[in-house]
Amino acid sequence: MSEFSQQILNTQNPSLKISLIIKTTFKLLREKSEFWQTVMPVITQKAISEKVILNLRQIFMLLTQDLIQTFKAGGVKNAEMEAYQLGALMDGIALHYFYFLRRNFLSIN
Repeated sequence: MSEFSQQILNTQNPSLKISLIIKTTFKLLREKSEFWQTVMPVITQKAISEKVILNLRQIFMLLTQDLIQTFKAGGVKNAEMEAYQLGALMDGIALHYFYFLRRNFLSIN
């Protein structure tokens, strides 16, 4: 996640940054599927999530603030809402992906 977030934070072009977020998210889902299959259920457990979430929250908040600034620089109205909606969309895609993957509905190649 740190490498992923640094790539995004270092990208200045708004269109390239958004494209990088989307493409890298899907790349991480495919290439690190075993890691995410292990992590996703773990971070939803209350006792564990409080410890793990602190680290992930820092990364996600940094990325979200950067995305808000990117949208503002691009003249997007309500940049904060758009940034949160993109984040929610990517989270939803990841959760949906692993919901079906864990139930063997999809095969990963």
